[in-house]
Amino acid sequence: MKNSIHIVYCIFSFQLSGFSQQASFALAVNSIQTHSLSAGGSNNIFTLEKGGCATFRVQGIDVSVLIRVHDPNGNILREYSQWAYDGPLPMNVHADVAGNYSVEVLPLEGDTTGGYWIQLLSLNNASTCSAAAEKQKQDDPQIISWIQKNAIPVSTVEPGNSFSDLMPLKKVLSNAQVIGLGETTHGTSEFFRFKHRMLQFLN
Repeated sequence: MKNSIHIVYCIFSFQLSGFSQQASFALAVNSIQTHSLSAGGSNNIFTLEKGGCATFRVQGIDVSVLIRVHDPNGNILREYSQWAYDGPLPMNVHADVAGNYSVEVLPLEGDTTGGYWIQLLSLNNASTCSAAAEKQKQDDPQIISWIQKNAIPVSTVEPGNSFSDLMPLKKVLSNAQVIGLGETTHGTSEFFRFKHRMLQFLN
């Protein structure tokens, strides 16, 4: 029993030690902060109340980076890759729980010779975020209506399944000679699985 306790304690201590070795930086709204990349990554911290929201952007400097957004409980909310030749992509965070949120930035290919910059574009309380969401709903009724009428529901992104849900695309693509398949982020596996499925469908 004592040996088991010692093993658990050692593992727990090791995990805490590994996390504490990451450099942490507090983010301020509209301030562009530049940091060096380290193999263990670094965390950029901002605080949100429940229902609050924030927008930030990250750009690797001559290097590709992996970006992870963590909630106050350490859960990964989003993870995406940004290649050196990509421009900064604004990312939104909505707080389901109050506390410190972090943007973890790591070298994507183990290259720590470059750096990155990060900018917190906005940091809003719950009432402001709720009002903005409601205003967007009121401003975009025609867009929402068009999407509701024309959207084609997809049953799965996994290749090798039935194409019954994709059959409406036959009419949409009937006169197309070239079809482009892209993705909004390079590190989202669902996009690539669905592109695989689309290639099977189009073959």
